[in-house]
Formats: sequence, structure tokens, C-alpha cells
Amino acid sequence: MKILIVGAMDSEIDYIKSILENIKEEEHCSFKFYLGNIKDKEIILVKSGIGRVMAGMLIGIAYNDYQFDCIINIGVAGGVKGTNLGDIIVGVNYVYGDVDLRSGGFGYDFGQMAGCPRVYKSNVDLSNLAGNDYVYGDMCTCDSFTTSEVFVNNLNENYFNDLNIKCFDMESAAFAQACNY
Repeated sequence: MKILIVGAMDSEIDYIKSILENIKEEEHCSFKFYLGNIKDKEIILVKSGIGRVMAGMLIGIAYNDYQFDCIINIGVAGGVKGTNLGDIIVGVNYVYGDVDLRSGGFGYDFGQMAGCPRVYKSNVDLSNLAGNDYVYGDMCTCDSFTTSEVFVNNLNENYFNDLNIKCFDMESAAFAQACNY
């Protein structure tokens, strides 16, 4: 099994890079890929850069060049709803918090990209491998650094009250969308 591990910034991938065995570096389209092993798993580690565009570009390049089996997105996100600094959140569902195609009359919900599901679901088998020591919840992606409690509460109350959003970031829903194809 080939596992793609992605972080948006160097600080998010440095530790994984330090424990990769038999590490080899390759560059494709300005992305540096670190190939190696952790125990018996084949790992492809890469820094995506920040934001959805970088995430989408990276997934296309990585899949074309490495045909990975699954992706693990690691990094820092803004926690909400009872999360604590340092919690590790395992994503269950992924949504966009700033996509609004409702006015076009096409029947889309808030947060839903055209021709796509409203919610992207994680691989349940992979998520369950994390075990019980982590926080499980949904992740919301926006193209802005989300710090406003009013903004977060508005999204949760008006659009995502059926979900259990635990954190906000700038890439995870884009990874999920790209892997949905």
C-alpha cells in the first residue's frame, strides 16, 4: 500500500520526514516528494503549500506520478466545539464553508461544488485505524484563515447543523474533492 502524507507547510511534515527510512527526494512541478518507508508502509511525503488550489494541483501531480492508495492530510487547523489545543482530529466528513452556488437555480446546497456531493466522506476503514485516543469530527475548508467565532457559529447554525464540525482549515475538503474522482 502506498500512502501519500501531505502537510501544507514544512513545519507540518518535518517530523514525518525525520522518521522516513530509505528516504529519496524527487521533484515534480516544484513539489518536493520524499519517498521512503515507515515500518512496512511505503510513504510518499510532500508539502502541498497553503490553500485549495495548491491542494488540487498536488493531488493531480501526485496521483499521476505515484498512483497512491490513500492520503493522510496532516497539519494545523483551528479547532471548535470543545476541542483543545493539541487535540488530534481524525476527519470523518469534509465540507466547504465558503462555496455558495445556490443563486444559480441549479439546486445546490450551501457548501456544495457544482456536480459534486455536499459532503465528502473519509475512508471509514482508514479513519478507524486511528483508534479511540483521538477526536473524530468533520472538517470545514475555507479560503481564508478562520478565526471569527461569529463566522464559525453562523456556518454551523445555518448550514452545517447536521454535521459535527470540529475544525477549520484551508485544504482538507479540496483533497477530499480531488480524491473523489
